[in-house]
Amino acid sequence: MTAPAVDAAIRELMDFAWNVVYDLLEERGLLGDELFVEEYTGIHSWVEDLTRYTVVHSRTVAVLFPDTRPVDSIVFHHGLLGADDPKAFFTLPLQREALSSRPVKEPFPFSLVYQLQQPHGAEE
Repeated sequence: MTAPAVDAAIRELMDFAWNVVYDLLEERGLLGDELFVEEYTGIHSWVEDLTRYTVVHSRTVAVLFPDTRPVDSIVFHHGLLGADDPKAFFTLPLQREALSSRPVKEPFPFSLVYQLQQPHGAEE
């Protein structure tokens, strides 16, 4: 069981981008029992330059989110959590484009999700 604030942070990231997370898991051959957001109980977050990196993980897989956009998934191992540079375990979009001729899928823009959640006519 996770703390309510941790659970809320995990749900917010995973719910907004679940279709992209699903595609990443499928791409990596990591689809398994972790198809429910409730299975993801760990989160590790840090800021580097102007980007907030977040790793959300279950017992078997981990997903990297620069800001709010999931970009890669890997098999989870505990060494990831104590690493000096956890993002080094993942393939970032520029690395992925260099490794593949397929373009990187962009998720639903978070700013658009935010705008859709605002009541009609509400000021920011």
